[in-house]
Amino acid sequence: MKDYQADLAVANALMRPENGRYPEESSGSSGRWRRRFSKLALFLLALDIIIVAAIAGVQLRKWLWVHTDAPYKSLRFDYDIENAYHWGSTILRHANAKAVAAGESGKATDWKYFLPAYYELYDQVIEEHPEGQYLLDYTPARLLIAALWVRHEKLVYPHVNQWIRPYAYTAPLLWLNTCCEALAALGAFLLVRHWVWRGTLPTGKRDPQIPWPVPTRAWVLGLIAALLIWFNPAILLDAHVFPQWEVWLLPSFFFAAWLASRNGWFTAGLVIPLGILMKGQLTMVLPIFILWPLFEGKPLAAVKFVAGMVIAAFVILSPWLTHGSFGWYKVSFEYPTHHWQIMGGQTDNLPAILEPFGWGISDPLFTLRIPWHHLEWVVKVKTLLVTIYAVTLVLCSWGAARKSRRNDPAFLIALAAPWLLMFTLLTQMHERYVMWAAVISATTIAISLGWGLMHLLLSAIATQMIFRALLFDGPNRPDWPTLGRVLRGIHPGISWAVLVCAALFLYCAVAPHRRKRES
Repeated sequence: MKDYQADLAVANALMRPENGRYPEESSGSSGRWRRRFSKLALFLLALDIIIVAAIAGVQLRKWLWVHTDAPYKSLRFDYDIENAYHWGSTILRHANAKAVAAGESGKATDWKYFLPAYYELYDQVIEEHPEGQYLLDYTPARLLIAALWVRHEKLVYPHVNQWIRPYAYTAPLLWLNTCCEALAALGAFLLVRHWVWRGTLPTGKRDPQIPWPVPTRAWVLGLIAALLIWFNPAILLDAHVFPQWEVWLLPSFFFAAWLASRNGWFTAGLVIPLGILMKGQLTMVLPIFILWPLFEGKPLAAVKFVAGMVIAAFVILSPWLTHGSFGWYKVSFEYPTHHWQIMGGQTDNLPAILEPFGWGISDPLFTLRIPWHHLEWVVKVKTLLVTIYAVTLVLCSWGAARKSRRNDPAFLIALAAPWLLMFTLLTQMHERYVMWAAVISATTIAISLGWGLMHLLLSAIATQMIFRALLFDGPNRPDWPTLGRVLRGIHPGISWAVLVCAALFLYCAVAPHRRKRES
């Protein structure tokens, strides 16, 4: 028996190849190495794309600013940036008055004078305008950014007393826009990667932690979504030609959605107030973060989100709240709702369709009477449209909960739909607000190529709306009569296309979606 075992061992040793592995083992090993090298090559390719896109995107943004103003034909909309400079300068004037009153050798740019002047501005504006026409409609974070920008310019260019056009003077604000766009692209990447991976899980399985390595399809689609946002023409026009500040709320929304998708509800609640205090329009879609977990049967998640939001808001607003001042709310949230009384204007949405037929924002439609009570409520156009939007927001939240429970990537449709419905249905919308829907819809590339094409369509609609406003408002505009006739001719007719897109988003946000499983 021992001789047999010894002979068998010798035979096995003679048959084993020189590398110590059988052919089957060698083939398996080489296959593993090929997979590793292919993944490494794919990673290096993605890294190259990210680096090139980052450099090209930054250079493109500066090029757009320089080549859309003098000595070239101007597309700049001066009013908003001059308004930011005005309110920042107002804070510095009040800070200078404090420095003079203190009798010290201080300056308006000193923090001990600058910050109190910033905190007190809301109450001073209310006191100076008892009729309620404050002109100031900046949220606290937006006002602080404007003040910090002007303070910086006073330190760098002490003899300049007004906004001037060279790139270097506005560069701090433009770089802030660029950083917000980069963060939005990163947030979209994380959100898409999460939901593409989650779409491979069985329905009902709750495992928010993505394993490593991440499925290739998940991060490739996430990278595509990020690039679609980084090079979105509507963002480029809005943030680097106009310029405007709509991009400031995007990082908060994307990261809050990503954190909530991973069950980080408290942290998501901490993030959201940062976006709201930069651009108050974020409050219009805020309820989805509360209704979604409630419809999904996770009331504790909604409580955590609200708790995080309240804590963050209290910390940020504590300089006013501790002194019992609510001027910040009256000026930056209440006043804007009745300041811009426009029905449709230059936007392409439902109010723009109704306006040529004589409908106005305050026109009464019908009267509601409560039986057995002598109560009457006159329903106006604005009220009805807000009510319709509120119903669609609830439906989108229900659809988001349903798709989240099924680990369905079509959840991203329900997340983007309220932004498009808000613009489509509500009055007092500026043409550039559709940019939010166009940008956030980039995440739907996770679902199919068709939804990626829908994102491109919304981006084209948003771009033409913003470009139309820039082409016709202001002096020294380019003389492009043919393009001007085309852009004027499609307004407000293209509103019907926006209406159809909004209806499609609403339907797909609510309807069951057929999941595609990877084999």
